[in-house]
Amino acid sequence: MARAHGGTWTYQACSAFDDVLTKCRARFTIAVSKAERDGQPVWLVSQQEKSARAWSPTDTIRTPLDSTYVDPATLRPIYHEINGKGFHFVRRIIGDTVRETLDISGAHPRSWRTNASIPGAQNAPFVLRWARFDLALLLEVLPLERAWRGSVYSVGLVGPDPSKAAIAPIDLRVVGSGRIEVPAGTFDCWKVELRQGDDTRLTLWVSKDRGWLVKTELREPDFRAESALLSATPPAP
Repeated sequence: MARAHGGTWTYQACSAFDDVLTKCRARFTIAVSKAERDGQPVWLVSQQEKSARAWSPTDTIRTPLDSTYVDPATLRPIYHEINGKGFHFVRRIIGDTVRETLDISGAHPRSWRTNASIPGAQNAPFVLRWARFDLALLLEVLPLERAWRGSVYSVGLVGPDPSKAAIAPIDLRVVGSGRIEVPAGTFDCWKVELRQGDDTRLTLWVSKDRGWLVKTELREPDFRAESALLSATPPAP
């Protein structure tokens, strides 16, 4: 298995309806760095999005910082935290169990403490899902080649009813390759299809040399959303 590497990647997110009206008001940054948690080395994956309001392009909205600690040996998330305005969300992964805590303040405070089982082997990687699938580290180590395919579990919000937990496999397969041009440059990429059930179908372009996520695209009958790499800071040689 290839080794994962740290770095910082910034993307521009765009959306279009009927392929006519395109909006590119959001940018999000993924940063991967070495860190420690409980005295053990981990990867720290941080994400944050900035977007402009439709009626005021100079008015920027920032989402809360999204932080995940990942076991470097298995690429299995072990702790995930979001501190937002008026809420605090935590996921702890212990063995095959995700323990979830959400506290919401304000005029109508509420909270929950819940847990759910994660299928599969306890040393198998999986990806978290909040605003999007957290694939940056995993894509760096996958042995992508023609006709490659594989599956991994995605862990979304458990919620107060664990029987409805958003935990399901996602299927990945290489469906082609090509040169992709984005603001950050031109990359030789694998074209990877991601499916989760019958509802979610994403196309990913992953660079062949480093495993960077270069571009994503989600298509619906009258809607298209995509993200493209604006800039990247690779690890020092």
